[in-house]
Amino acid sequence: MDHDDIIRIGHAGLLHDLGKALIPPEIVQKPAPLDQEEFKTMKQHPKLGYDILLKNQIKDEFILSAALMHHERLNGTGYPLRKKGDSIP
Repeated sequence: MDHDDIIRIGHAGLLHDLGKALIPPEIVQKPAPLDQEEFKTMKQHPKLGYDILLKNQIKDEFILSAALMHHERLNGTGYPLRKKGDSIP
């Protein structure tokens, strides 16, 4: 990988969970498993982070997709978009 790709990966890693800043701390920091309602709230963080990045004029599609899709799963059981297989960047 070239230097610019490594920097982009680092930025994506730093920003991927940005949306958790808008999730109540008692959910983010809960030491026990989340109940269904808490998990529903937590599952909003990828879209919230994506929206924050867009509002702050982040245009790098790699960083945006990392924020939005870092909980997608190859079998389609992830969130928030339930993407599957090769449709996950």
